[in-house]
Amino acid sequence: MRTAVVNVSGTGMKEALGRSSTVWAFGAGAVDAGGVAPVKLAELAAYGMHAKAPKIERLKGTRRVATLLATMRHLEGVSVDDALLLFDLLMATKLLARAGRDEEKAKLKSLPRLRKAALQAESALRAALDTPMTQPDRSAQAQDGSQSGVEPVVRVTTAPEVIARIAQVVPIEQLEAALAVIKEFLPAEQDDADLEWRAELTNRFASVRGFVNCSPTRSRGAAPRPARR
Repeated sequence: MRTAVVNVSGTGMKEALGRSSTVWAFGAGAVDAGGVAPVKLAELAAYGMHAKAPKIERLKGTRRVATLLATMRHLEGVSVDDALLLFDLLMATKLLARAGRDEEKAKLKSLPRLRKAALQAESALRAALDTPMTQPDRSAQAQDGSQSGVEPVVRVTTAPEVIARIAQVVPIEQLEAALAVIKEFLPAEQDDADLEWRAELTNRFASVRGFVNCSPTRSRGAAPRPARR
């Protein structure tokens, strides 16, 4: 019980919670130690935390009981602190960091598709921008006999003509597919900036499944002592 769990994993977290549960089950916190100076309790707990078990066993009656009681009261807070620290490390190294790395890998894998789609969209937009707004009206010029000195007749470029110009560069079906790819990788404005990261985090639930339903139990009548963290 005096040894903290250092295995940063779901199994280690379960062991840390089990350690805390076992410590609290002794009910040392329910013992009224108000008449003992806190510094004395701290000294007894420090001895109990570092002395070997046979040495504690050789202590005289009340001294041994007092040492064990002070040590167990001390471990009530320490075991919770250690479990919280392990949980923090587990979240930071096994869940959050890995989820972030997996998200970055997924983005890197998607870059070729997104790059190709963006180039196709850029080509289509460039074709539309390069299309002149007005064009010579051949039929009107033919009816006028194309007399020299006559102001050339022009007409406004129609939307179908612009689309036809774009289709010469990028087929419309490919352009629609490219826009769908861009829309897929660009989140909506109202979406959470961490939405993809949170989605990746849920995929790592197996790392916490082993302890997610575990909770330290306290013996009846034992008043909880707040952890130092």
